Amino acid sequence: MRTTGAVEAARSDEEAIHLHQLYGGKMQVAPKCPIKGPADFSVWYTPGAPAPCRVIHADPAQVYELTNKANLIAILTDESRVLGLGNIGPRAGLPVMEGKAMLFKYLGGVDAVAICLGPQDEKEFIRVAQLRELPLARSTSKTSRSRDAFASCRNCGRL
Repeated sequence: MRTTGAVEAARSDEEAIHLHQLYGGKMQVAPKCPIKGPADFSVWYTPGAPAPCRVIHADPAQVYELTNKANLIAILTDESRVLGLGNIGPRAGLPVMEGKAMLFKYLGGVDAVAICLGPQDEKEFIRVAQLRELPLARSTSKTSRSRDAFASCRNCGRL
């Protein structure tokens, strides 16, 4: 017997909720360097971390060689236009943004961070986005009701 689309969709919804609960979302932050024990932190944190800091201070372009900045982007949104759900706000839209971050990682090897901002006024969104000083190579804005979300992001001075 063949199941209907509605039954399949309900099963898919149940599975999605179950898996989101099981994993606590779909994204995590994990180090790419080896950590065998507490002693390794002397290289990766202190006293070792100041050495690359001094190199970057002397030559800011080294930030792309000595950090993950070249491979890290932010997905900025106010969640006012979410995959057929409409204006559901930044909290309710976070699972969609995590999914986008997962696509960046899986399809392109790019680390992405979902940043869901509260302001839905374009000028206020830009102002809040400009306040962030994150180690990002690039920012993208997609699920915003603004006619030109990328123009908004460019106005943030980050594209």
